[in-house]
This record gives sequence, C-alpha cells and structure tokens, in this order.
Amino acid sequence: MNDRASAQAGAARNLFSEMQISAKDLKVLDAFVSHIRGEAASKRGSLIGKEAPDFILPDTGGREIRLFAELDSGPVVLVFFRGGWCPHCTTHLRGLQKILPRFRTMGMRVIALSPQLPDGSLLTREMNGLKFPLLSDVHNHVARRHGVACQLSEKRIGLHGKLGLCLALANGINGRREFPLPATFVIGIDRRIHSSQIDFDYSRRAEPEKFSNNFPACIKPI
Repeated sequence: MNDRASAQAGAARNLFSEMQISAKDLKVLDAFVSHIRGEAASKRGSLIGKEAPDFILPDTGGREIRLFAELDSGPVVLVFFRGGWCPHCTTHLRGLQKILPRFRTMGMRVIALSPQLPDGSLLTREMNGLKFPLLSDVHNHVARRHGVACQLSEKRIGLHGKLGLCLALANGINGRREFPLPATFVIGIDRRIHSSQIDFDYSRRAEPEKFSNNFPACIKPI
C-alpha cells in the first residue's frame, strides 16, 4: 500500500476516536470484535478448494450478474464489504480501483458485494470513482453461503444509531441486524475458491497490492 493509501487507512481507523465515543461504547466495539474473532478464525480457509456458491444479484444499473457466467471470462476477486457508510470499506474499494489495471492484465475481474440497497451502491460507486461492479446482496444470502454474515447485537445497533447510522435505511428493514465481515475470495475458472481472507477487525482489510502479488499461479493466465 502506498503512503497515500496508508494515510487514508490510518485516518479511517481513527474515525471512532475522532467522534469521541464514550469508554462504554468503545467496550461495545471491543466486545463485538472479540466475539467475531473466533468466528473469522474458524471460517478462514474452510471453503478453500470447494466450489464457490453461485449467485445472481443486481448491479447498480439493475443488470443481473451471475457469478458462474462471470467466471467464463476469467477468475473473479469477490469482495464483501459492509457499505459505503464505512470509511474502512471505501478506502479498501479505492485501493482495489487503483490496481484494477493489474487485475485486468492478469485476466481477473473484481466484483464487490454489500447488503446496501441498489441506490446506496450506486452512490458508493459514483462517489469513489469505482469501475468494477457493486452488487446488492440485500438480505446477505450470498454472505451467509460464504460464511461471512455477522449478526449484530442490540447494543451494537444502538451504537450505530448514536453515530447517525441507520442500517434499516441503508440495507432495508430486514438488513438492520446483519452485515458481512470484510472478506476477499479468489475464485478460479474451475469455479473453486483458491484463496480467501476474512477479517474480524472492522478496521482492517486485505491490502490490494500485497494480495494481488500472492494469487495462486493456478488461476493466473498461462
């Protein structure tokens, strides 16, 4: 990650301290991270070598995108993010955009999923200058099938409210209690998952440049 991207990531990690969240609320965040730490550790690698769950989801233009159809054109980097409201997520998405030419040279496609409603995904795409598809997994069905859907406690939902975030508005009324863990899966043209990274810490993501340098040789163009 370059100096500018590192600075952006550092600024994003300081978001909550800048908002002067109380010590009590910070404990809620810490408890949430501790709770999902074990979940992420147990799920990491559990899908490696297995066939990726197929899906059909709408993009920001209303077009239906099917994973297996995309794999006919080459490997896919499948990214799960929480939403455009999350500064850590948008920093990561911009990092992916920066090295998108490298992915394309490798014959790979980037597809990002979040539980946002399509209008929110469109706004995220436009505000961050993204040229890859953002799909709306509104009810987290695809996230669940990949083992990265995370249930939110009432305390966590209440904390979001204090920060001015209404997940029911962003994700629909049925999406207020759940969002995906930050996760990246590399899926080969054989439809199998070759690599994955699942982060239990909401402030951390797979560094796009480092991650792209370690793609398995078996999914790179010959």
